[in-house]
Amino acid sequence: NFTIPASACNNPTITPTNTTQFASNYTWSVTPTTGVNIPNPNAPQPTITFPNNTGNAPVVYTVKLVANNAANCPQELTRTISIAPQPLVDFSLDKNEGCGPLAVVFTNTSDGRNGNGRMGMTWTWKVNGTTVENGENMNRIFTNEGQTVLSYTVELTGRTSDGCEAVSAQKTITVYPRPKAEFSLTSAAACAPFVISTSTVLR
Repeated sequence: NFTIPASACNNPTITPTNTTQFASNYTWSVTPTTGVNIPNPNAPQPTITFPNNTGNAPVVYTVKLVANNAANCPQELTRTISIAPQPLVDFSLDKNEGCGPLAVVFTNTSDGRNGNGRMGMTWTWKVNGTTVENGENMNRIFTNEGQTVLSYTVELTGRTSDGCEAVSAQKTITVYPRPKAEFSLTSAAACAPFVISTSTVLR
């Protein structure tokens, strides 16, 4: 006898719990075989790695154990595991550069690939590696109070109700400092005719 999880996702590696009695050797196999890796198929409890499911429906695998004893009396048992699809996580933004403060609207375009779209998914938005929002979409203002160009990286993590998770590609927001107009006067008051001489200060 043995047990395995009923479902998994994200390129999982599992270890069956083997409760077989009175056996001296074991042979493990999985169907379908494509992308499946069992480094030691004759171990009592081998590790089994399944490929990531990039489709739009669960893939069901059958795990089979053939247990044998010294008297050559084999017995086999099969169990199934369902590998859920990995979600496709992505987002769009209405602008990716401008002078600060820069207001940017982020629109979630993800798909859970489980027939439910984005329904039931949870989200984590990160800016420069720090979590800033957990809603489906995000509106954010990016500031630049200095005199050099600032760049912000934004990424989105999405998780389905199956527990499958994916991270979007990072997108960059470039925020330019606003110019500060200043000038100086050689004199602020004088008799007419009054000629003003200015000196521009660039910042």
